[in-house]
Amino acid sequence: MKTNIAHKVEDSAPINDFNGHYQFLNNDHPAWVSLDSVLYPSVSVAYQAARTDNLTIRQALNEVETY
Repeated sequence: MKTNIAHKVEDSAPINDFNGHYQFLNNDHPAWVSLDSVLYPSVSVAYQAARTDNLTIRQALNEVETY
């Protein structure tokens, strides 16, 4: 029996925020991200670090508590 996946997607409610079940979609959600062999605690912090080549600034960003 073939399931119509498109039909199931249409029946689901839209995602209005990144809380509860969808919290993992938030850029600030804790998740280790590797950038130039350095681990950052979230996508958001890694993105900010990627905006500069200054290693001092990158290290400072990595030391800021984000949660």
